Amino acid sequence: MAIVIAHAKQQKEVQLRDEVAGIYVANLERLLRLWPNASAFEDFIAEHCDWSEHRLITWERWNYETRHPPHTIFILFTSRFL
Repeated sequence: MAIVIAHAKQQKEVQLRDEVAGIYVANLERLLRLWPNASAFEDFIAEHCDWSEHRLITWERWNYETRHPPHTIFILFTSRFL
């Protein structure tokens, strides 16, 4: 999930805040046992992780990207691709 978030932010690498936002998207129900106020946690994610997209939209983005991976062209007998 963190890779999807970093890709949506147009970053080349995954940062720690993307990992935290990915945990929020994938495991909110489990996290609410530790942090019972969901709206405060969502505010924390939006402020500190720079991610304000709704969880379900992020899940749909992840589903779409797994069903439609980007096309790459491999050049035979080399380690290069386009």
